[in-house]
Amino acid sequence: MNDPHHQIRSCSVNIYGMHLDYILHETAAEDKRPVYSITIRKETASGTEETCAYDISSIRRRAVELFHLVVSGTVTPCTLTDIIEDLLA
Repeated sequence: MNDPHHQIRSCSVNIYGMHLDYILHETAAEDKRPVYSITIRKETASGTEETCAYDISSIRRRAVELFHLVVSGTVTPCTLTDIIEDLLA
C-alpha cells in the first residue's frame, strides 16, 4: 500500500440539489495497523463542504458496513461525526 489513502469504496449521490461523494479509504497507523476512514464531500450551487471521520475501525468488514450505512442514510458532512459516534455506541 504505497498510496497513503488507499480507496476501498466510493459512491456518489445527487439529492435535493446536492452532489455527495462518499469515500472509504485505508491508511496505515504508526503501529502499521490498518485504519479505515470515511470522507464525505458535498457540492451545491453555494459551495463545497468536506469532512473526514478518521479511524472509524481497524476491521475492514466493519468499516465497509459503516460506509454502507452512511451512504444509505445520505449523511452529509456536517453530521458525519455525530452519525459515526451513534453507530459505534
